[in-house]
Amino acid sequence: MPRRAGRAGRSSTSAADPACSGVEYASLRVGEPGVVYGPGQALTVRLRRTDGTWQTMPNHAWPPAAISALLERAGFASIAQHHPTPDEADGVADPAHVHSRDWAAERQRPPLVVTVALRA
Repeated sequence: MPRRAGRAGRSSTSAADPACSGVEYASLRVGEPGVVYGPGQALTVRLRRTDGTWQTMPNHAWPPAAISALLERAGFASIAQHHPTPDEADGVADPAHVHSRDWAAERQRPPLVVTVALRA
């Protein structure tokens, strides 16, 4: 399941969008090139560390629509989703990291989705 943070009555998740599988991003790769992942199917996420090495992590494919549906069934409403871009990190994240790559693929097709929902 996607990473979750929240307080009573509110849920926030951040997940890799499986629709972006196989794309080589400056900072990560979701799944394998040419593979289409169904909801809940296992996939691998590779994250580039700040030292340039890669870390491989097991994950599961949770399309944004599936996350919304799960939250609705759990009694949440006012569900909003957003695919953040690297431009939104400017002024928030470490400037050296923000300007360390061109982030072209991340700008064209943001690989992460943030979902926020309120308990109905």
